[in-house]
Formats: sequence, structure tokens, C-alpha cells
Amino acid sequence: LITVVLIQIRMFLPIEFPFTHAIYSKEILPQLNLLLRKVKIFDSLSVLNLLIICSLVGLLIRIFIIFRDYIYLRKATARSTSDDSPAVKRALSMLETEIRLPKGFRVIRSKHISIPIVLGYWRHIIILPESTFNDEDTYFMLKHEFQHIVNGDLWKKLILEILCCIYWWFPVISILFRHLYTSIIEYHADLSATEFMSESTRIAYLECILKVSRGTKREMHLPLHLGMTRPGSKRLDNKVLTKRFMLVLDYEKYQPKIRRKIASIAVAIGLLFMSFVFVIQAHHDIPSEVDGSFTLESSNSYIVKKSDGSFTIMYGDNTLATVTEIHDSFSHLPIYLEGGEP
Repeated sequence: LITVVLIQIRMFLPIEFPFTHAIYSKEILPQLNLLLRKVKIFDSLSVLNLLIICSLVGLLIRIFIIFRDYIYLRKATARSTSDDSPAVKRALSMLETEIRLPKGFRVIRSKHISIPIVLGYWRHIIILPESTFNDEDTYFMLKHEFQHIVNGDLWKKLILEILCCIYWWFPVISILFRHLYTSIIEYHADLSATEFMSESTRIAYLECILKVSRGTKREMHLPLHLGMTRPGSKRLDNKVLTKRFMLVLDYEKYQPKIRRKIASIAVAIGLLFMSFVFVIQAHHDIPSEVDGSFTLESSNSYIVKKSDGSFTIMYGDNTLATVTEIHDSFSHLPIYLEGGEP
């Protein structure tokens, strides 16, 4: 996540410093720049402008779809009543002694989902499936979802969704953010939820995850939420589940060492700094003379000093300007008195 943040900082700060060294590309970037800016579509629209328009249209469509589904989900939950079952009450009573529960939350059940999920940023709603779970499973599901709230994972997921909207045209970003970092968020929630559990309780927690995973169905895309498991391909889900089991059962074995963490952060920051030091740019040939331009030289120009103390700059027989003092840029020109005497 730190790497993602640093990448975004660099992308939104296209700044060159005095120590920045430009590396010029003489083949690829100039040709690409020529293609994007010079090639016209429909006589007046360049390829670059077309890509920008398509990117903005795709961004707006993605934002619309996300908020449409989110509003639909909020409306559906608004019509639902809170779950006051004995199992939920007992689970909440136990959780009050373990973590700091947020204010104004609701726990409801819905037949429209097959996995426990949490949504909302100020008014949190935990939605449990209507499947039959025992008291212990209800406790585990609620603890996992509350752990997402405590960890601020919903805000992290919001940032990831925004990035996926911006870079919708680059599938690698969607795969990296939506799957990899969502899985990391789930790993963190599991470890936080089971931190003080005994080994037998951790095994029961993982059995609950397995039950939920087996009952998971392919549902509509539910944006801006987090769930105990994630609908997706079987291969991906099995791999993520295996990793979650390994981390919960033997975290010390797979926990990154402090030195490795510090080294990873140092490398990320170092790469960010190097991106400001070295910048790849397209090479452009600067013409020695531009059409319609000319150079003031002693062979073709001179200065006439008038009786009132002003100076007239002449280019051949043409008057260019009248000034009150001689600037360094044309001080090398010969000066003549107004009568023609040097």
C-alpha cells in the first residue's frame, strides 16, 4: 500500500527540480508523440484528444455504476430491520469487552447476499446472510467485520476503487488493486481478529471462514464494501484462503522481519527519489532559425542616436524600435549619430 501511495504522489507531481537529469529518447517517444498529436481523426480531433475523451467517459461510467449499486444497496438495507436475535446479542456482548465498537452501527440480515459484509463510513451497517450459523460462527463473522471498521479498511477500499476508476483502461491496475490489495486487507483483518485467540479458537475461526466460503455465490458487484470472503474464481479464492489459513495458524513463520520491512520502505522511497532525479523525455531538434525570424548582427543592423537622447534600432532600411537606453542584447551593434556620423 505504501508503494501505491508513493506511485500516486509521483504521478500527480510532475515536477522537475534543479538536480533533475533528463534522459532523451530519440526514437520511440518522438514517434509516439508525433502519432498522438499530429495524426488527426475526423479532420480536427487528434489521437491524444480522443484517448483523453475516452478515458474521461470511461471514468464517468465507472463512477456512475459504483454509486448506482452503492445507493441501491443502501436503500435495500434501509428497509431492513436490525437483527436482534439472541445469537447477535450474545456476540455483541462479547465483542464489547474485546474491541471498541463504533457508535450508531446496525446489524441486519439479508437474503440477497451469501457472505457477511460491512459498508458505510460514518454509519456502519453489517449485513449477515440468512444462512443458518451457530452462535460461535455469528461471533466470528461480526468480529471480522468490526475489525474492518477498526482498521479503517473501508476508507482504504474507497481509495482502491477510485484508483480502479481512474485507471479502468489498464487491466493490470484493476487486478493488482482489486485482488491483491483487497486480499492484503483481509489478511490484516484476520490477524487482528485472531491476535489474542487460542489455537483451538483460531481453528474454529478458520472453519467459519470455510463455511462462509463454501456458501459464497456469484452475486452482483457490491462496491465500497468489505466481506469475510470474496466472490471470484475458484483458483484465486482457494489460493487466498490457503494463505489466510497459513497466516492465522502460524503468523510468526510468515511475518516479514523488521529489517525486511524497513528495507522495502527504503527501496520504495529511494525509487521515488530517483524518479525525480532521472526523467525520460522525448528528444526534439531545435532549429537554428525559425521561419520569419532574423538575427541582429553588425553586418545588417545598426543603432541611430537621436538628438533627444533616444536610440533607434535599424535592421537594414527598416526601423525596428526606439528605446531610451541600449540593452546588452544589441550593445554590439555600431552606433551612428542622427546625421549619419559614427
